[in-house]
Amino acid sequence: MGDQGFTPRTARRRSFESSESLTTIDENHEVAVDTTFDRKKVCSSLEKKLSLRADVDSLLHRNILREGTQFPHLISQHMQSNLPIKKEKLVTLVKGSNCIPEKQQSKILNSVAHSDLHPSVLQNMDFHIASCKLQRLLKNRSSRQALQDRNVLPHDGAHPHLMAETRKQRFRRASLELSKLLPERPTADKLVEKNILEMAFTDVSPWASEMEKAKEFKDPKEILSARGRPSTHHFTDPSMNSISELDGEEQD
Repeated sequence: MGDQGFTPRTARRRSFESSESLTTIDENHEVAVDTTFDRKKVCSSLEKKLSLRADVDSLLHRNILREGTQFPHLISQHMQSNLPIKKEKLVTLVKGSNCIPEKQQSKILNSVAHSDLHPSVLQNMDFHIASCKLQRLLKNRSSRQALQDRNVLPHDGAHPHLMAETRKQRFRRASLELSKLLPERPTADKLVEKNILEMAFTDVSPWASEMEKAKEFKDPKEILSARGRPSTHHFTDPSMNSISELDGEEQD
């Protein structure tokens, strides 16, 4: 009876006009539903999800120097308390390393001075330095191959057919050094590595599986019939052209 012009209908309209809460009216009773965004809860949930993803560490290692303060919710209190000690270690590592270019060295040291370097990078600085060494070996390769190499490092150069013979040993040494520093990787990452290995083997050497089949046949013509292609086909692999030539002679 107090406020003239106030009816359940006008109250309902006002409640929907408010962006902060949703009010439902049942006769003379009002029930407010709080829809406030709980940032802390969302961040906590996000951290748990990110910790299970295979690509998080690599993303941080590649981008964190540029975006050092992008994910403050990922920093635990324990890591923050150890930050000053980690910084001293980092400065020593960076100045004593000859594998990090001067530009990058100054960028890292500048980040440390301004306290905007993510602690996870400080914790994994040995990994970062080893990565720099490896990237220098891979700089002349295509981006696809470099991506494959990053994903199969724990397998110690598992697809050496991607590299020239003269570079195998250097890559293997860098790979070994890096694999010792890598922590245990999640199952999802191992599955990715397995798939990439299979893809790399098929993509780079299209006749590789048939070369394997060749060991099972004595007659070269059997290889051609097993593949189901005409015998006049010329292989892209020079080592297989001799088989096509043999077939041509037999047909003549």
